[in-house]
Amino acid sequence: MIQLSRHALMVCYEDGRMEPLGIQDLLSSMPNQCKLAAASMDPWVIETVFESVIRHIQEDQQRDKLPLSELVEMVSGLLSGYSEEVLQNKEIPQIQLDLFETARSCGTGFELEFYTALRRFFTDHADLKPQPLQITGLRRCAKFLTGRRRWSKRCSDMRDEIVSFIRTEAARKGTPNMILTMVS
Repeated sequence: MIQLSRHALMVCYEDGRMEPLGIQDLLSSMPNQCKLAAASMDPWVIETVFESVIRHIQEDQQRDKLPLSELVEMVSGLLSGYSEEVLQNKEIPQIQLDLFETARSCGTGFELEFYTALRRFFTDHADLKPQPLQITGLRRCAKFLTGRRRWSKRCSDMRDEIVSFIRTEAARKGTPNMILTMVS
């Protein structure tokens, strides 16, 4: 049997037929309101939303197929919610945190210093009014901290550990209604 691409999902239609759909095929099957929301966003944002939904279905829910109506509901909710957040917060300046640069500034082999720097970042920004926080460089940071050139299981574990730490610190020291966006 041919293995399905990790960027595709087996979709079940109402008439009983099933077929694998990629990101572009999935976008074309979305309702018009979703397409309008998607038109105002960068293409990489849309791809990231679809990849997140596909990963969530395949890895978290351990499902290999999904009814089209359920998929459309999940994606349309994410796209419309994200476009509303972006439109509401256009005038609010965004705080950025580059995880790779933070890890690199701590030096090679100083993983504990990296976590201290993250904790210090959230403490410094805890008193500000609610602002969007964009976090970048997660993948490069995980590879840097594990000392790998290519993605591996250790990198994946490190990525999950960093995300868990950020969520914990943001909840503990972050401002109420903080908008947290992780890119990469």
